[in-house]
Amino acid sequence: MSTMNFVNGLLNKSNVAPQTEAVKVEVVPVVEKKVETFKGKWGYHPVSYETFLKLKELQKWYYMTLSRLGTWVRWTRKTKYRVGSEPQYCHAFVIDKMEIRKHVNKEGWTEWRWYPKTRNDCGVREALREARMPKKTPEEVVQLKISEEEINRLHFEVSKFFNIR
Repeated sequence: MSTMNFVNGLLNKSNVAPQTEAVKVEVVPVVEKKVETFKGKWGYHPVSYETFLKLKELQKWYYMTLSRLGTWVRWTRKTKYRVGSEPQYCHAFVIDKMEIRKHVNKEGWTEWRWYPKTRNDCGVREALREARMPKKTPEEVVQLKISEEEINRLHFEVSKFFNIR
């Protein structure tokens, strides 16, 4: 019986939160933006073939920039025994902000490495990953996170650095 008294005490009106008035919520229909799709041999893609080739070139240049940035980092650590001129890298994929990365060496020890610049792929790798995988129907195709204008602008800027076109 004591448990029943306890339950009745919990259900007492003084313990129950006061009733609030119902708030009228207006339902607004969501209008989905239709994604422009391009029919390929194996399915539908979010970008045209020309834009896809630009994304491939941008990813190639991004990895070339990473290699050149590593060369620059090694060159800049040596203050006394520098040989040659300062290595150049593409500034479109690099931010002037110090970066700390976790590294696990061969023995399993965790090390922290400091780098004077931060890498930034500008969303190119993810966009290429989405663009290269065809979808069965046009409804399955998702919009890329970067626009085609941004891809064209970045391609023009980076191609000037690599002296192409």
